[in-house]
Amino acid sequence: MVSESAIPAVDAAVRQAPPPSSELNLIRDSDAQRASRPQPQWAQVRGRRAQILAATRRLFATGEIERVTIKNIASSSNLSVPTIYNLVGTRRDVLINAMNDYTIALGKIASDTAQYPHFVLGLADLYGQLAESYPDFIKSTSTRYFSGSDELFQPWHECGVRMIASSLHRSRDAGVLRPGIDVEPVARRCSAIISTTVYEWAMGSIAIADLRLELVSATLDSLMRAFLPAAAAELEAWVAGFTGQTGQSCGT
Repeated sequence: MVSESAIPAVDAAVRQAPPPSSELNLIRDSDAQRASRPQPQWAQVRGRRAQILAATRRLFATGEIERVTIKNIASSSNLSVPTIYNLVGTRRDVLINAMNDYTIALGKIASDTAQYPHFVLGLADLYGQLAESYPDFIKSTSTRYFSGSDELFQPWHECGVRMIASSLHRSRDAGVLRPGIDVEPVARRCSAIISTTVYEWAMGSIAIADLRLELVSATLDSLMRAFLPAAAAELEAWVAGFTGQTGQSCGT
């Protein structure tokens, strides 16, 4: 299960608001609770945009991509169709932003969770935790990711690659990567490993009870060659103690 103490709400992270100490909140939205409170104009815009993207993820979780229309998004978010276009854009823009915002929010959580020995391992584990808590949503997004739709695949893919590459640049600056390592192919390999492992689970090849350990172990294999021996040994030792079982979170 997602740890209540270790992981804030994803939608709250997207809004950069103080996270509640509740279970990771990917597709629910709490903006209705704030509606009666006066807010600055920028906060209202951000809140409405968050409503739109959360509503999009809720619709996506049904597994029926044809239901994710501007009209249905407007209805689900209790906003008008013109507001959707004004604040986010076309249907394609909404889909891309809904997924990229959630990916960025996961990255923020992985960065802020000190118990993970490296950002990329944390990101891999968080995808496994999401699959436990929101299986329909993750299955829907994973199968869509590999559907061959370049209009969605490429922006989603590049968002994840940029985050992973940035974390590897920080590792290089810290002096723990091997000299001369090109972080771009490492980042692409890690992103591909995480995506394909989740897809294998979505297709029934990996049991949900095994997914977190599979994700973390496979991601470690992609990272090992990039790190200096001492740093690689630390990552390997952490993964050796990671069971990926329900109830274990953030390496504890």
